[in-house]
Parts: sequence; structure tokens; C-alpha cells
Amino acid sequence: MKTKVALSLLSLLIISMVGCSNEEVLDITIEEPINIVTTIFPLADLIGQLGGDQVEVSYLLPTGSSPHTFEPTTDQARSVANARLFIYVGAGLDDWAVKLIETGSENLTVLELASYIQLMGIDDCDDHDHEDEIDPAYYCEHDSVNPEANNDHEDDCDHHHESATDPHFWLDPVLVSSQLLPKVYDQLCLIAPEKQPLFYENLIAVQAELTVLNQEIEAQLAATGRKDFIAFHSAWQYFAVRYGLNELAVVASFPGQEPSAGWIAELIEIISENDVGAILVEPQFSQNLASAISAEAKIKMLTVDPLGGENLPGRGTYQDLMRYNLKVFQEALE
Repeated sequence: MKTKVALSLLSLLIISMVGCSNEEVLDITIEEPINIVTTIFPLADLIGQLGGDQVEVSYLLPTGSSPHTFEPTTDQARSVANARLFIYVGAGLDDWAVKLIETGSENLTVLELASYIQLMGIDDCDDHDHEDEIDPAYYCEHDSVNPEANNDHEDDCDHHHESATDPHFWLDPVLVSSQLLPKVYDQLCLIAPEKQPLFYENLIAVQAELTVLNQEIEAQLAATGRKDFIAFHSAWQYFAVRYGLNELAVVASFPGQEPSAGWIAELIEIISENDVGAILVEPQFSQNLASAISAEAKIKMLTVDPLGGENLPGRGTYQDLMRYNLKVFQEALE
């Protein structure tokens, strides 16, 4: 009888303890990371470095795809609908993102980075300063090869010339450090002000890394024999301005543009006259035309990458991606 009573009391004690334990668990507030969606990998990686474990970042553009022609899926639209912060480039690069914003909740914060950047035109001239802010007084509109030449290429581009801007500003690490990251930092602090000290610590750390990266690229490209290069499309102007390079010409100024036979012939002549060592192509575009130009002009075809991807060896972080491109430019300019 005593044994049964003792067992009953023990059972009640265990039940009571379990009940208290459950109540304690229910009282614990679990802080979820800030759900952030962006359009391209370089932004996602930089935002992840800035937010650390306080953010959960995803990006929409698959590795190897072109942001100029991409169409988001229903699942991706759903991911934006569940996001707290949505960040995209703007300036014509990922305008498909604007449609996704409409699916977001009332709580969604949207950040278009291009609205905070002084954008370069597609055909801006070579004479730029190298400060953090690019002075518009140094800009001039002209054909990137010969402003006086009446050629097929000029005809192809006339209808774009007045308003076209280059959205590839993330390829300048100084601009990323001084302008882009502070804007994202401000938004994170507005969403989670209690985490401001952590965000600030991360901001300073990433900016320090980008300072080292900039110095590395600057020193190594200063030592190259050539400064002129030819690329498949206008993605490298910010990079060229920052590091004193000269984009002589591009195969196609705008994605989807079909260069004329006359422009291709002139491009080959430009390559020969300027002793260009390579044509730079990108994995997001077909390389057939560039390959034909490379063969005709008897120069190398080298792959630079403005976008990278977390699963690409040597291009899995923003810093690694920029160092990868540095090596390619060094080979092209040697």
C-alpha cells in the first residue's frame, strides 16, 4: 500500500515538473533572422557578410543566367512575398524584380540600390577621376571607338544613347564599400535597431576587407603592360574607371543587340590597330560570336564573370569573384 502511494506521488511530481518545463519553453522568445531576398549573388553575399547570423539571405537569379533576360518563377515570387527586405539593383538590370514587389506584404521594405548611385552612361568617356564619388563633369557622351565615324555600330546604338545607363556598379569595390553597404546597413538598423552594434561591427570588418581588395587590384593592374580591353558587353566601365583601364569597344552595347557585319569588321580592325590581347566574354551570354571574332583576330578569348555563384569554385564570395576577375584582366592585359 505504501509502495502504491509512493509511486502515485512520484507520478504527480513528474507530471508537475514536465508541466513547468513546458511553460518555461513556451515563455522563451525565439528571434528569427531577418528574411532578405535579393536578385543577384554578389549582393546576397555582401548582405550576408553584413548581417551575419541575424539575416537569412537568398537570391533569385540562378548561376549562369543573365539578369537582363531572366523571368522569375512562381516559387520565387512566393519567396519575395514572405520576405522582410527585398534588395535589387535597378537601372534596367533586373527590372523584372519590380513585378515581384507587388506580391510582398505590407511589411516588406524595398531597396533599389541604383537610386543611390550616380550612374554612368553606356558610352561615357575614359577621362574619370578616381574618388569615391564619380564627378559628372568628367563624363562625356560619345561613341566608344570613334565619335566621328559613320558606321553601322553607331546606327545600332542611337536609339539607346540618350537614356542608357550602366547598372554594373557592384564591380567597383570602393563604391560598394562607401555607398552600397552603408545603405543596406541603414535598412537593417531600421528593421532591427537592437542589433545595430553587431551590424556596425560587421560593416567595419567588411569595409576593411574591401579596402585590402581594392589596394590589391589597384597595385596589380597598375603593373600590366596594356590598359585597353574589349569586352562582349558594357559591364566593366565602373571597374575600368576605378583602375585606370580603357574599354576600347564592346561587341554588343546592349543585351540582345545583334551587331552588324560592318561593326564586326570594324571591331577586328580596332583589335589589330590597338594590339588588343584578348576579348573578354561572360558565362551568362552565348560565346559563339566572340569566339568567331577571337579566331578572326587571332587573339585569346577569356571569361570574366560579373555575377559568380556560391557553388562556383573561386567565385563563391564577392571578394573571391573580384579576385578571379583580377586574374583574368591581368592575363588579358599582359
